Amino acid sequence: MSFQDVLNGVQQAAGTVSGVMSAAGRLLDALGLGAPSYQDQVRPASFRGIPFAVLASEGSFGRRNAIHEYPNRDTVWVEDMGRAARKISLIGFLVGDDVIQQRDQLIAAAETEDMGELVHPTLGTMFVSLITLRVTEKWDSGRVFEIALSFVESGLKEFPSDTTDTASDVLGAVGDANLATAADFLHQVADAVKQGIAIVQQVVNTVTKWVGIVKNVINAARNLYNAVRSIPGTFGRFHGLLDSGSSSVAAPRNATATAVAVRLAIAQGTQARATVANNLSSMSLAAGALSSSSSTINAFSSSVQTVVSSVLSACTSPLDGINALTQLAQFTPPVLAQDSSPIGQAMTAAQNATAALLRRSAVIGVCQASASYQPASYEGAAAMRARVTTLLDVEIQSAADQGLDATYLALRRLRAAVVADLTARGGKLSRMTTVSTPVPVPALLLAQRLYRDPARADELVQQADPIHPAFMPVSFKALAQ
Repeated sequence: MSFQDVLNGVQQAAGTVSGVMSAAGRLLDALGLGAPSYQDQVRPASFRGIPFAVLASEGSFGRRNAIHEYPNRDTVWVEDMGRAARKISLIGFLVGDDVIQQRDQLIAAAETEDMGELVHPTLGTMFVSLITLRVTEKWDSGRVFEIALSFVESGLKEFPSDTTDTASDVLGAVGDANLATAADFLHQVADAVKQGIAIVQQVVNTVTKWVGIVKNVINAARNLYNAVRSIPGTFGRFHGLLDSGSSSVAAPRNATATAVAVRLAIAQGTQARATVANNLSSMSLAAGALSSSSSTINAFSSSVQTVVSSVLSACTSPLDGINALTQLAQFTPPVLAQDSSPIGQAMTAAQNATAALLRRSAVIGVCQASASYQPASYEGAAAMRARVTTLLDVEIQSAADQGLDATYLALRRLRAAVVADLTARGGKLSRMTTVSTPVPVPALLLAQRLYRDPARADELVQQADPIHPAFMPVSFKALAQ
């Protein structure tokens, strides 16, 4: 039938709905857009790539139900326990002059370990485990072997696991520690500020010293270096060589895009530093507004924690944040002249309490950053764990000596959370090993030799920090796996 004949049939049958539907179907068939036939949908059967013909197929499907029966109850409760395993049975044959070789290949596939891919004529591709393969040979069938196969749909070997989100535990302990340190600071300072403006001024002086350290840390040139270094691509990796005047590294292919990325990184850093500066001003104002009212003291404590959070946000990476806050956590106020008067004692108490609040807030910020820090190796995780716990131990001991029970207990819980987090994440990482070569070789060659993966050359460059990636040091530390 020609295409024109089909169009004529459509026009003639347009008077009835059924005629239109029938004509539309014929039109689609003529255009090759009609529904595929049954034969078009049947796929050649195979198991692990070994083809065979299928005469009959049978499948078992449904749900796994546990039937619960109870005394004096006419009905039962059927508990749905999930989808039942799909069971497939096929009856077919192998044919050809090489039927013996076909049979041997199918037997080898049947005896292969683990699940395999089955192409079912109508169900499509499935991953199954073969239960049985039966082969029947008859003398009067010649080069035809009858086969019967039974399969069960299979999945990956998975076991229930009870895992703890250790990073979330750290963040939760961080919040508790901030609340505890603020509460203890309130109890320490509330009575002292009643002594007069001199006590408040001493708090302001202590804060001013700490503000100067924060500004030095945030405005350090290293922050700009790290911001540019974080730019993806070759420029971010080797910009230090370009800045040093080395011409061994080619300029970026897209200079305009690189320039935009650099300007964006600088702008973001400038904005982050401005945010820190604004928060520092707010903290200084809150210190000057201290009174015996708990609201003013809590406002000051909150402003200190805001400064710590903004310092973390201004840092390019969690490691940069840890480095910056470590400097703030080592703050020591100037020693006051000996004064045994009530005013002198109150000034000393206010200064010590303020310095402790500033240090502890910074240490808690270090713990917060450690939850986002991703160590590269087992040794790196252990080193970071020791670094953070050393800072915590100093403040835990100090809180215990001052009788600050809430701060002491909160910092102990925070320490346990940090140790658990870095231990859990570090335990999954590879250890470091010493890589030694007789002569300098390219990073690509070493990556292929060590890991069978040239893409890890950048990782080796980061570990070894060579003069040029084509000339790696003859000895350096790298991941063992």
